[in-house]
Amino acid sequence: MALSVKPLDPARSPVLAALETTANRPGRLYRIMAHNPEALERFVAFESLVMGPGTVSPRIKELAYLAASFVNESDYCTTRHIESALKAGISKDEIREIRTEQNQNFGLAERAAIIFSRELTRTAEVEDQIHHAMEENFSARQIVEILLVACLANFTNRFSNALSLRPDETEVRAAG
Repeated sequence: MALSVKPLDPARSPVLAALETTANRPGRLYRIMAHNPEALERFVAFESLVMGPGTVSPRIKELAYLAASFVNESDYCTTRHIESALKAGISKDEIREIRTEQNQNFGLAERAAIIFSRELTRTAEVEDQIHHAMEENFSARQIVEILLVACLANFTNRFSNALSLRPDETEVRAAG
């Protein structure tokens, strides 16, 4: 049974109202999180920090995010991230490959990030072989960035799954 927390109207939340003016209109996850405005404000800042510019490419960040979201069967988060994944240069075929766990067409670094995120999501641990692949392909800072992406995906996946959030028509159309 899903929780029944209704999304807030942006007029009732200054933080949410401010987000409404940006190019990336907030989804229902934000509108529900707005019931705790301090948490929403800090979450948005954290999400921007994790998914924003860093030493890891947006492409690898989106690959890691999608890998976790597919494991968690989070239709809402997956759909919300397909548009940003496409913008980061991930093709629809590659998205399908991540969904079906077909990693062979990705380069070594991308494959390491995908498997790292996927296994961390499944078990909260990562085998030595995956650790080595990450260390061979990424600096310590990059590993932390990818780890933060996987953790962020798991947070948003569990939040949206607990609320049984499903993508609406607008989000599905944007994901193509």
